[in-house]
Amino acid sequence: FSNSAYQSCNLFYEILYSNHLLGNHLLQIKSSINASVVSKAAFIAAQELEKLKNYTDAIVEYNKVIVNDSNYLIAQESITRCTSSIKTEGFENASQLVENNDYIAAIAKLKELSAKLPEDEEVLAKITIYEKTYINKTIEEASTAFLTPKDDYSKSVSIINSALQYYPENEELLAKKDYYQSFAPVYLY
Repeated sequence: FSNSAYQSCNLFYEILYSNHLLGNHLLQIKSSINASVVSKAAFIAAQELEKLKNYTDAIVEYNKVIVNDSNYLIAQESITRCTSSIKTEGFENASQLVENNDYIAAIAKLKELSAKLPEDEEVLAKITIYEKTYINKTIEEASTAFLTPKDDYSKSVSIINSALQYYPENEELLAKKDYYQSFAPVYLY
């Protein structure tokens, strides 16, 4: 519908409605027309948002395009494209952080990405991989620092504690902390 055609239909509807000449069928038609207008507007807004590389909001708008809209299939393809763009950017950012050994920031970026793309299996898998890698690297670092038990146990405990602040329930980290703390000197008086 063009804007003028919609306005004409709406005026005709208002006349019929005010004179109590509308049946349920015409009310359904009016509702369908309104839904189509909202759908078309959402599609146009989504395209503009995508051009601006605001992919998250573009997806929200593309999802408002109704099935009987002639742009529905284009909207579905655009959702896939926007999702791919969001993931590519998020993965690149996280990867750069990992290259700098900043796993915590990389995991935070991926969790932000997961909030934008809930239930995306690839994002969730990447979070799990980075978390496990961070924990393993922390345990390895603590082990490397533990050269002389009497002198180095506190360094190793400190390294493990830095990871425990992010993963306080992690059994591997807790076990390693207990292990290194077992080397602390015991004073009897």
